[in-house]
Amino acid sequence: MAYTTTDLLAAVKRRAQLPDANGALSDDDILSLATIAQRTQIQPLIRSVREDYAVVSQTQALVSGQQQYPIPSRAEGGAVRDVWIRTTSTPTRDQQLVYIPPEDRPMFRDMRNPWWSTQAAYTVEGNDLWIAPIPDASMASQFTLVVRYVLRPGAFIAVSSCDQITSASLSGYLVSAGSVFVGGSEPATIDVIGRLPPFRPRVISTTYTVSGVGDVDVDFDDPTAVIESPVSGDYACPTDTTCVLTCPVEAHEALIAATLVHVYETLGYTGDLQSAVALRDAQMQAVRVLMEPRTEGASRAIIDPYSPLRRARRRGAW
Repeated sequence: MAYTTTDLLAAVKRRAQLPDANGALSDDDILSLATIAQRTQIQPLIRSVREDYAVVSQTQALVSGQQQYPIPSRAEGGAVRDVWIRTTSTPTRDQQLVYIPPEDRPMFRDMRNPWWSTQAAYTVEGNDLWIAPIPDASMASQFTLVVRYVLRPGAFIAVSSCDQITSASLSGYLVSAGSVFVGGSEPATIDVIGRLPPFRPRVISTTYTVSGVGDVDVDFDDPTAVIESPVSGDYACPTDTTCVLTCPVEAHEALIAATLVHVYETLGYTGDLQSAVALRDAQMQAVRVLMEPRTEGASRAIIDPYSPLRRARRRGAW
C-alpha cells in the first residue's frame, strides 16, 4: 500500500466530490491545508499520548571559547527534548547536561570547580542553547554536543517533486529514472524519508552532489545528517517537505478528515462542515484510543519478602 500525498489527494477529492482538475482548489492548495491539519491537530494529538514521537538528534561540534549554540531550526516549537555531550573516542559515552535557570549560568566557573553538583549544564535563551561552563580546548577536543528534539513535520508536496530511490547507502542514493533535482531550481538541501511505516527520517537537511546521466547518483555532502541508510523505495524531498504521510498509519484517516474540514471552510461549504467536524473529532478520538499506552489488568504490588506484610500473609492473616 502507498502512503503518499497522491493517496491523500485522491481521498480528499473523493470525499469532498472535488474535480481532479480545474477545481476551485489546486492540488497545492489541498496539500497546504493538509499541512496545517498535520501540524496543528494531528501532531499535537500524537504527542499528547506519545511524548517522544518524532524525536531525533543533531550533533554539533563544540568550539573552544564558544558558549552559545543554535537550537535546531526544525525543532518543533523551538524547544529541545534534552542535551548531551558525547565523547569523541571509541566507544562513545554520553553524559546528559542538566537544565539550569539562565541566571545561574555564571555559577559555573570551570569544569573542575562548578558550584553546582554536576560538571556541565545548559540553559536556553531565545533560540540558542548556552553551555556552562564555557568549553575549553580540552573539552572541545574530547566531546561533541548532541541535541535531541522533536522534528517538525515537513510540509506536504507532490510526489513528482521528490526522488524515489532505486538503491542507496549511507553516502547517497541512485535514481534510475533521473533525479528531479537536476535542472531548474534545485533545493539547497534535501531530506530522505522512509516510504513504509513508521516512515523514519533517514537523512535530515544535507547538501548533496548530483552526478551521472540516466542512472543519476546523488551523494550526501554531510555525513552527520545521515541517521540511517536509506533503502530502495524511500523518497528524497526538499528539506522540510515530504511526499510521505509521516504520521502513524492509524492517524491517516484523522488527517484526511481534518483536511476535509479545512477544505469545506475554504470553499464555504457550511452545509457539509458540521458533519465533517464530527467525523474529524471521532477519528481523532479513535487515534487517541489506539495510541495511548495502557496496562491491561491490575498490576501486582511488589512486597519485600522479609516484610511484616508478607509474613502476615504466610500466617494466614490475609
